[in-house]
Amino acid sequence: MRERREEIRVAVEYIHEHLTSDLSLGILAGVAGLSRSHFHWLFKSEYGVPVHRYVIRCRVERAQQLLRQGVGLSEVAQRTGFFDQSHMTRCIRRLTGRTPTSLLQYAALAGESESCA
Repeated sequence: MRERREEIRVAVEYIHEHLTSDLSLGILAGVAGLSRSHFHWLFKSEYGVPVHRYVIRCRVERAQQLLRQGVGLSEVAQRTGFFDQSHMTRCIRRLTGRTPTSLLQYAALAGESESCA
């Protein structure tokens, strides 16, 4: 089982290094050296979520960091691999329950730091 975890770790590193790229199941399975179905099953068993959901979560976390740094919405969407600003807004709202603008307002009121956990 240790070898499989290493393959998934390699794919996760690839995700973090290539957030703006196409991160389809096929590409990530290729990076891990596994079939698409086996990679999907292993990834979900390791991380508890499907790979696409993990990718979206990583993109949303990175988008939140950039927004806190004052980067504009359309540039954030482009720099985090979302199709466009609207797609980014929908994903952020789905994961956090807030729009990007309201997240910034909430962070300012709560005094949140710039780093994401």
